[in-house]
Amino acid sequence: MNKPGSIISVEPLLDYFQKRGYILNDQEKSLVQEKFHSRLYRKRQYVLQEGDICTQFNFVVRGSA
Repeated sequence: MNKPGSIISVEPLLDYFQKRGYILNDQEKSLVQEKFHSRLYRKRQYVLQEGDICTQFNFVVRGSA
């Protein structure tokens, strides 16, 4: 649900890994960038609702979780 033309990087996720002591090499960073995708949610939009089956991992950069 990204806005057209917007580019959102996975840098916050890579920073999180580094702060937790996980040192990723260039190949691992490339893999994270390839496999993880950013998604924007509107205010008050649910990521997952009761009864839904979770099929993805979520990493909240900003807002509430």
